[in-house]
Amino acid sequence: MKLPSLIRLSLTTAGVGLALAALWTKTVSGDSRGYWATDRTQGEMLLCLTVLCAVLVTMAVVLQREWPRVVAAGAGTVLLGLFLWVVAFWAPKLGELGIGAWFGIAGAVLIVLSTAPLSRLAASGRRPRIASGDRSLFAWGVTVIGLGLGIGSLWLNFYEIPAEIKAIKPSFELSYWSFNGDHSTGIVMLVAAVVGVVAALAAATTRVRLFGAWALGASLLFFGLVFFYPVVAAFNNLGRLELGAWLTLAGGVIAVAGAVAALFLGGELTTPAVAERD
Repeated sequence: MKLPSLIRLSLTTAGVGLALAALWTKTVSGDSRGYWATDRTQGEMLLCLTVLCAVLVTMAVVLQREWPRVVAAGAGTVLLGLFLWVVAFWAPKLGELGIGAWFGIAGAVLIVLSTAPLSRLAASGRRPRIASGDRSLFAWGVTVIGLGLGIGSLWLNFYEIPAEIKAIKPSFELSYWSFNGDHSTGIVMLVAAVVGVVAALAAATTRVRLFGAWALGASLLFFGLVFFYPVVAAFNNLGRLELGAWLTLAGGVIAVAGAVAALFLGGELTTPAVAERD
């Protein structure tokens, strides 16, 4: 196996190991529970995505193809969004986060960096424009609309407000923007969405491949962030999710679908790519 491939595989293995360790390591100081014990549904989703990344990378090595690594990079970005949600929530009190929260972030970042086609994107920078028709412009427009929907929904209630709180404070809001009494979660979501919008507009106007990759990455990250709470509420409290949760989730799905379609129509996902021989 050649050294670059060995390094990539080692980084992916380390990332998967850290992500798995995060599930059973304390997430918050003073609480020995990890993601798995805190919420089993959440733990199972994180486990499935981590295992999926490992399986895809194994496929890339065995089949000598690059596409499983690209898909693993996408799954890893969603995984990063899920782990990042907890860090964003605790941003005002980062010192109270346990080692498990940082293991999750570090693991997801390693997975993304070791599976993303960075060399291919760097090489594309020397070819400023890609062959792309008007259909890809429409797809990028869909991405912008999806992220715009997500941005606008950050100020809507995403979870049912308890009756006792409504009785005391009728004007109380439980939106992503004002969640936990501050704006840390909403700011992280907003930044991811804005980066996606800017990158999508840049990809549509300049047709530079790197901008398209950034648009897709930001859309996947935003989707991971807004997917967190519906996963937590999946079985016991799904009916308590309100409009804000569903609209942001829909926006994330639309944005990802638009970005994937734009890259496909622009030839980015249809150009044959063979992994480096090991």
